[in-house]
Amino acid sequence: AARRGVAALGVVLLLGACLVVVRRHGGSRAELQQGGGAPSGLPRAFAEEAERTRLETAIRLDASKLERDQDAKGKFDKLYTESAAKAEAEGQEAAGLLAQGRGAANQAVERRAAQRVAESQADTDRKEEAIDKRTASLMARRAQSLREHAKHRAFELEGLEKQVAMLEAHKKQLLAEAQKQGRQSEAVIATADNLLSSARAMSQRGAAASKTTGLAGVEESKEDRLRAARREAREAMESDMERLARAKIAHKRLTGVEGVDELSRAQEAIGQLDKKLQGTLPT
Repeated sequence: AARRGVAALGVVLLLGACLVVVRRHGGSRAELQQGGGAPSGLPRAFAEEAERTRLETAIRLDASKLERDQDAKGKFDKLYTESAAKAEAEGQEAAGLLAQGRGAANQAVERRAAQRVAESQADTDRKEEAIDKRTASLMARRAQSLREHAKHRAFELEGLEKQVAMLEAHKKQLLAEAQKQGRQSEAVIATADNLLSSARAMSQRGAAASKTTGLAGVEESKEDRLRAARREAREAMESDMERLARAKIAHKRLTGVEGVDELSRAQEAIGQLDKKLQGTLPT
């Protein structure tokens, strides 16, 4: 495009130069060619010399004009060549500058993109570092809390172990007491059965003696003995009942179960024995 522009400019300059030359020399050359410069009343030889001179002058003018035109064309060609070379050089330089500009623009874009990526990565790194610090702080606090909780739990477990040991010892003691109370209740039941048998035997003997002899003094003596035996048996049974009740309460605290066990059966047997004594012994 630059070369076409320079060529068009050269053509315009050439046409302008031709027009200027034609305007300057057009009139004199036409006059010389038409022979208007020689007078009509001159001799023939002079007229021919004048015509020859006119033709030579016209030829010299044409040659001068051609030389000038050639000089102008040479100058124009030189100017055109220089302008074309300069335009081509400028075009190449412009293309190089354009390429450099594009490269610089691309590099600037790449640098900006890299800068943004670096800034984003730095921001991400800062956030991750803050998160890591926060996580480490929370983990440290959690670990401290867990250590304190574990220490407190160890104290609690130690206390619970002591309580369990105490409860085991107390359980063994209560079991021993319950077994002891069970043996005592069995002995009391046996004693009460013996007393009941003795009371029944004495009652039968007293009734038989009353029927056969009819002695009031013997009957009164028997009744006194029976009342004394009943009183002693009742006192013993009340004491045994109290011990059995305490043993039952201790057994319930230890096992947590209230139901029919050896203590309850012993207590029930003593109650039935008391009813039997009340029904058989005189009041």
